[in-house]
Amino acid sequence: MAETEEKRKQKKNKRPKKKWFGYGNFYCPFCGARRNQGEEKICPKCGKNYSLKISLRGIPKQGGGIGFSPYANHKSVMRYRKQEKKAFWIWAPVISLIIASIILFELRDKIYDWQSFLGAALVPVGGPLVLIWLFWFWWYGMNYKKYKNWDGVVTRKEIKEYDETKRDGNGNKYQEYSTFYTLYFKDDRGKEHTLVERDMPQRFDFFEEGERVRYHGKYTNYYEKYDKSGLDRIPCQGCGAALDPRQNYCADCGCIVLKV
Repeated sequence: MAETEEKRKQKKNKRPKKKWFGYGNFYCPFCGARRNQGEEKICPKCGKNYSLKISLRGIPKQGGGIGFSPYANHKSVMRYRKQEKKAFWIWAPVISLIIASIILFELRDKIYDWQSFLGAALVPVGGPLVLIWLFWFWWYGMNYKKYKNWDGVVTRKEIKEYDETKRDGNGNKYQEYSTFYTLYFKDDRGKEHTLVERDMPQRFDFFEEGERVRYHGKYTNYYEKYDKSGLDRIPCQGCGAALDPRQNYCADCGCIVLKV
């Protein structure tokens, strides 16, 4: 009897446990399998050590090859986008409830009955929440709308700096400086495209003028280099992490590495 109970405990400990935010790396960087919660170091699916330092020991450094990857619509990418959307629809109502609770708490002295409660909820609470949800829907549409894929070249790079005069909470003036990094592309049909990022030079520095690029707009908003042979890091098409070209999947989000 005691032996049977011990076997049950061992089986229970071997079962995969769902991991939550903040646990660390979630996926095997070689086969993309979901990691179990625990202290195991070896992937039970492919048999490789989860540590890149150990598994890549003795393997020479290599780039991502020359050519465009056929894996932009890989199932791992679809899974990641689905999880992103699910997280949005969970957190949006939670944050709205927190904001509404804070506003109602600040107005607690003015609420005496149901009429005063409805009056407080309609304008002071309803107004900000409507604006927040409008912004969220705009942001959701911009990030998850399916755009057309295209192949093209980087035609120009441009940096512009702006300074604005703003006021703090006490009414004191201060200068705020911003840098806008702009990449200009022309696709094979002759249409021009731009990518503008504020105070974020990572993608601006990643591309050079004259390089061929493929934009994966249907599945992700990802710009892929044609020549990845000299890269020691490849950006993840899901979370944007810098990945070693020798690994096959992102250990954080599980998306496949776009390489040849």
